[in-house]
Amino acid sequence: MKRQIDFQLLKIIGIYYGAIKVISFSVSLGMWIKDAKEPLHWFRLIFHYLIFDWITVTLSIMLLAILVKIMFVKKIKIKYTIVIHLMLSIVFNAVLFIGSLVSLNIFYNVKVQDLLSRIRVSNFLKLFDYNFIIYTVMMGMIYVYYYWKEFKESERKRLILKEQMSEIQANILKYQLHPHFFFNTLNSISALIDYDPKVAQNTLADFSDLLRDLLYLKDTNFMTIKEEMNILDKYIDIMKIRYSGHLIIKKHIDKGLDYALIPTLILQPIFENSLMHGYSYNNTKLEIEFSIVKIDEQILIIIENNGKLLEENIVFGTGLKNTKDRLKTLYDDNYKFVFCNKEDKKGVITKIVIPCIYE
Repeated sequence: MKRQIDFQLLKIIGIYYGAIKVISFSVSLGMWIKDAKEPLHWFRLIFHYLIFDWITVTLSIMLLAILVKIMFVKKIKIKYTIVIHLMLSIVFNAVLFIGSLVSLNIFYNVKVQDLLSRIRVSNFLKLFDYNFIIYTVMMGMIYVYYYWKEFKESERKRLILKEQMSEIQANILKYQLHPHFFFNTLNSISALIDYDPKVAQNTLADFSDLLRDLLYLKDTNFMTIKEEMNILDKYIDIMKIRYSGHLIIKKHIDKGLDYALIPTLILQPIFENSLMHGYSYNNTKLEIEFSIVKIDEQILIIIENNGKLLEENIVFGTGLKNTKDRLKTLYDDNYKFVFCNKEDKKGVITKIVIPCIYE
């Protein structure tokens, strides 16, 4: 319950309604003093008309704010929201009416029989207009508060994602533009020129296109699977030439997923990780398999290899850590990220489950 209560919102509501009650009490106090035929009981007046009512309204609105937050998160349709609030406003008025009667019993010793005799529809309706206005204004404040928090959270996530995107682009470029990557790729192209000029030409084109795509990558958090695979395929083609017959790639992508959106460059770090850590003395021929399928309203991405197994205490490198951080920022808890040894102990598997969203 404590986690559900927003104490900043509780403070705003308390101060706002407290100010209303002080003004209302001050106005009424002038009339009470003018019309009083006997000394006023200040303790009773302050606690009955001011403090007790303030506590009742503030706590009632805070409980209603928790319900509003649930409705806000679940994004309930506007027509249902209006009906719910009309019902809640009646409940709110009933609570205040009963609270007023209870207060009379506590501070003025009004008998229960007399209290029951005061319960009339007409009495309830007299207070309805005033309390309904209070309810409407309070609900407006609550919605504005939640929209403001959502906006601030969106801005925070946007800045984090921008930083993460800059970091991942820098990391990928740092690796791709590393002298060894240049030298090895150019040497592979050079070796191909004599006996397979066509393959050498294609590899050089892939190399050029890959660097251009990475250097001029759009500053966006999502790209389509088709765009992602176009970049990855160029990198894969270069790696297949470098590793000759020691690298086998298999791919399966469900039909209709070309324009589904996934986080930008989410696949490349995982493939790179499989490539760098998959080879060993016992695993000189590496097979990496990609699978992207749609299950219900989610996308399941599986990247597995038959390479070197992970050690017991897994420490995520920069690429995988950034990948997990971005998934958390983009999807909150609405995602899954699994990185572990395969059940048959014949390689490593990475699974990512994210919502299916189209461009």
